[in-house]
Amino acid sequence: MYFNHSMIRAAEEKYGTPKTLRLNYPTPKKHYDFIRSTQKNGRAHDVTLYLYHDNKLAVTQKPVYPEGSYRPPSGGLNPGETLEEGALREGFEELGINITLDNYLLRVRVDFVYGAKRIAWTTHLFQVKYKGAGP
Repeated sequence: MYFNHSMIRAAEEKYGTPKTLRLNYPTPKKHYDFIRSTQKNGRAHDVTLYLYHDNKLAVTQKPVYPEGSYRPPSGGLNPGETLEEGALREGFEELGINITLDNYLLRVRVDFVYGAKRIAWTTHLFQVKYKGAGP
C-alpha cells in the first residue's frame, strides 16, 4: 500500500479538512470487475477534480463510459506521489492543462458490494483552479 494517513493529513493541513461521506453501493458484476481491475499496487482510491472555469464545469468522456456519460476528471496516485502531486498530474493528463489545488472538498468512503464480495474505496474530491495551458 503506497497511500497512507500522513499523506491525507498533509493535504488537510494545506487545503482544509473535508467532510466525509460513507456509502454502501450494490454493484453489478461488470462494474465490480472493472473496479477490481484498477487496483494495481493495492490501489483503493481516486482523486477527483472539480474545475469551474468561465462558469463551466470541466468534465471528461472516455470510451469505457456509457455513451453520453461524462464525469469530472479523476485518477489514482502513482506510488511515491503525494495527493497534491497526483492531483496535479491527473489534471494535466485528463484535461491537458495546469491546475492548482484550492480546497479539499469531500472524502467519500464507498463499499462497492457484489454478492458476498466487497471493495472498500475512497474518493478524494478537490476544488481546483485553472493555472494555464500545458507545458
